[in-house]
Amino acid sequence: MPESYPEIDLLSVHIPKTAGTSFRLILEQQYGSGLECLYGGPTTTAIWNGDGLKINRRGVRAIHGHFPASQSMKSQCPNAKLITWIRNPVDRIISYYYFWQTLAPHGNPCHDRFLSDRPSLREFCREDYMIGEREAFFGDLAIESFDFVGVVEEFDVGLDFLSRRFGWNQIDVVVTNENRQKPRVRDGERIELERLLRDEVEAYEYMRSYSQSCFR
Repeated sequence: MPESYPEIDLLSVHIPKTAGTSFRLILEQQYGSGLECLYGGPTTTAIWNGDGLKINRRGVRAIHGHFPASQSMKSQCPNAKLITWIRNPVDRIISYYYFWQTLAPHGNPCHDRFLSDRPSLREFCREDYMIGEREAFFGDLAIESFDFVGVVEEFDVGLDFLSRRFGWNQIDVVVTNENRQKPRVRDGERIELERLLRDEVEAYEYMRSYSQSCFR
């Protein structure tokens, strides 16, 4: 039976390219050594494989990283609030594409394939490893199961809500991991991406509306 962690009070799911690095720094300000970040390694792999959460040190109160939300993980952390951030999928895919161009090989097979194939931006958004990525991070949970879903385009609004909800100390916002080298995407190319990502854009608009109605 998976171990229970009633002492953990926050599960923060970081969907790639949704200001997660900046948010991690904020969580470090609030939780200090009580923050556990999961970005690869056996613990993260076990969660993706459905084997549950396993924390190997004491004092952890918050978990943040690239892991999927799940009912089983919520059951393991019965007192934790589950949160995530979403971003316009067109902006997310553009940021992803140009960030990956600057990233050195690091053992990610999808990134290795990207570097080998060198797809166009249009091709990239239809790669099998990109389709459904956001849904994968939501796991088996609907948006209504989250205690907070923030919108990256309204980052300050979300932080204000979280600060009030959790009684956080003063937040010093530091924007990091920006790709200042990305070229401007032509209007026609953006329209084409919106067409290719139509379902994702519709889902985003629904979730954004939900966030605006619930987390102010």
